[in-house]
Amino acid sequence: MTEDTTKRCFKLAEVRVDEVAGKPTITGLAVPYNAPSEDLGGFREVFKPGAFKESLAGSDEIFADVEHNGTRKLGRRSVGSLELKESREGVRVSIIPPDTTVGRDTIEEVRGGLLDGMSICFANPEDTYKGKGDSIVREISKASLRAVTLTCYPAYTQTAGTVAIRSLEEYRKGIETEESAAKAADEQRTKEADEAASKAAADAESGRIAESEQARARIELEEASL
Repeated sequence: MTEDTTKRCFKLAEVRVDEVAGKPTITGLAVPYNAPSEDLGGFREVFKPGAFKESLAGSDEIFADVEHNGTRKLGRRSVGSLELKESREGVRVSIIPPDTTVGRDTIEEVRGGLLDGMSICFANPEDTYKGKGDSIVREISKASLRAVTLTCYPAYTQTAGTVAIRSLEEYRKGIETEESAAKAADEQRTKEADEAASKAAADAESGRIAESEQARARIELEEASL
């Protein structure tokens, strides 16, 4: 079965080329934590700190390329040309591009500001939805990182992904069910309160009638004894 992966793009001015051990190295923040995305179709998305910690600690293969184009390869984790580290801000990346046309061109495109963003490809998200209406936020607490890519796309935009859409719809249905249940409970409480009030009023009226009848009976008894 094909794995359901999702892409996210981030516009980051700090993507740059540094010299590390005499080699041009592209560095930047691949995933910012606690940074709300743009509207992804009815919700916004936030990666929580440590969301990729387990993925980075494992042996999963992760690739780096340009614009998610597999023919424009830049690095690979298993061979040491791609390094990813957790930081307080998010997942930081260092890429040592190969001495190829793609590698050299990419370095110049980053230096010239043509490639000023990063995108990731992730899978298996563990998420929680919060909020209602236009304020729904998808918080991702854990996911598997599959690839990072350099991009010229604008800030943090891409399609929502089928997993996100499916879980969003389930969340919305849950809210609707809860609201329907709350409404039904309110209506039941209102009905019971009205019935109780009506019964109390009826009991009070019955009491008044009984007292009136008893008073009249006493008066009739007193008049009869004169």
